[in-house]
Amino acid sequence: MKLSHLTDKILLIDIKKLVISERESTSKVLHHLKEIDRRKLYSEHKYSSLFDYCVRELGYSEASAHRRIVAARLLAQIPEIDKKIESGQLTLTNISQMNQFFKKSSTSEKRSILKKIEGLSKRECEKKLFRLSGKEV
Repeated sequence: MKLSHLTDKILLIDIKKLVISERESTSKVLHHLKEIDRRKLYSEHKYSSLFDYCVRELGYSEASAHRRIVAARLLAQIPEIDKKIESGQLTLTNISQMNQFFKKSSTSEKRSILKKIEGLSKRECEKKLFRLSGKEV
């Protein structure tokens, strides 16, 4: 794709629109994965798990598949994270990190923790999660 013909202003406007579109697409992917998981459709197509389906059928890397599955399953528990993912307040990486630290926590506790990690970078989120969990950094 050649973009050299675009003015600086148009290029910067376009990238913002694309980022919004990308987040909306990610949200749609998560909703689809959530429903595929609920229906166990991956097993009908001879995949042993949603993870296996995401990697082998959809072509995601293992890390990307894991992040999306964690987020899709959390979306089933906490539907309001959808808008936070679309806005960029929550990233798939931070959601996945939160899940590692607080997998066995209640939905209410997860909601509270998610609010505390909104808008944080990966590293900031990691530090916050360590503090919240009481684990050593």
